[in-house]
Amino acid sequence: MSLQRPPSWTTQAACLGATSGDRDPWSPDDDAPRAVREAEYALARGVCAGCPVRLSCAVEALEHAIPDGMWGGLTPEDRRRVALRHGFPLPGAAQHGTRSLYVAGCRCRDCRHAHASYERARRAAVRERAEAAARVPAPVWITAPDRLAGAHAGQGVLPGFDLPGAA
Repeated sequence: MSLQRPPSWTTQAACLGATSGDRDPWSPDDDAPRAVREAEYALARGVCAGCPVRLSCAVEALEHAIPDGMWGGLTPEDRRRVALRHGFPLPGAAQHGTRSLYVAGCRCRDCRHAHASYERARRAAVRERAEAAARVPAPVWITAPDRLAGAHAGQGVLPGFDLPGAA
């Protein structure tokens, strides 16, 4: 999913501003015991039940295969069942227009574009690292000991830097 402005319907959501501190019943801690997660989801489901945009919220999560939290009164398990029954992508599944789905074998225009963007960025980073490495001067290898400078045979020294122990 790309970073975009939230859909306009979110301003009408009943859950807007309903979280307090570190407690968010729509996204309970995965490490919490199952009973605690279910209790948190029950609180969230109560708010979702009276929400005017519940359907839009659920569809958003189903269409974008959002893997975590409660959306439109549906837990991740609920969304998985709905996705399987009605042909939505499974929660957490790679989406079209992503490199992940390209790697998984999809060659649609959007996935090819995502892969090409990734490759451009990867190659630019490789070039940048190579150029940075080329800017570092190559070491000069000492072949004979230089007692005055404190250098030993086989020691590498970067040009422009004093030898260890040299004053």
